[in-house]
Amino acid sequence: MLSLQRVKCTVIGNYGVGKTSLIHSFLKLDPKKTTSTIGIDFFMKTIKIYDKQVRVSIWDTAGAERYGGLTQSYLRDSAIIFIVYNLGDQSFINNIQKWLQIIEECRVQPVVICVLGNKSDIYETPMKSLDDALEPYKRQNWTIFSGISNYMDDTFREYIVKSLKHVICQNDTKPEFLAPVINISIKTAPNRTCCT
Repeated sequence: MLSLQRVKCTVIGNYGVGKTSLIHSFLKLDPKKTTSTIGIDFFMKTIKIYDKQVRVSIWDTAGAERYGGLTQSYLRDSAIIFIVYNLGDQSFINNIQKWLQIIEECRVQPVVICVLGNKSDIYETPMKSLDDALEPYKRQNWTIFSGISNYMDDTFREYIVKSLKHVICQNDTKPEFLAPVINISIKTAPNRTCCT
């Protein structure tokens, strides 16, 4: 019998970067029929990873500033966080760093952070490297993946699967919590005799 594991994945990024289109493409919904997310949208999908059935809950967050507080509350308990940015945005490095700082400030401990440049069907790969922007965050206990995508290919799905595999492998190799063994020995006081 296959075991069922639940994994929370939250997708964040600025307004209009294409988060919902990527999610709809992954879910085999029409990515062209998306509207701006108001607050939070929630989707579930079960995927077989290795010998496990994994039920991934995908939280699609609104990128507009006024929903920032709501987004931060949904980051909690996320094993996977996708930061999506627009390849055509010249300030994408600042945007990525802003989201990474939010994750730090919320004291979230995701297993994987995946940084995806979106709209590769429209824009070329940016000349600026992400390495310098991501370097300060390597001190965290996160695994960071990065790549580029668009809603017409399977890149988002590939990164979801890659991230899920990493989460499952880490969970499977975590040592079981063992309570420390405490030996208690009771010694009786020796019989005393009075000196006279």
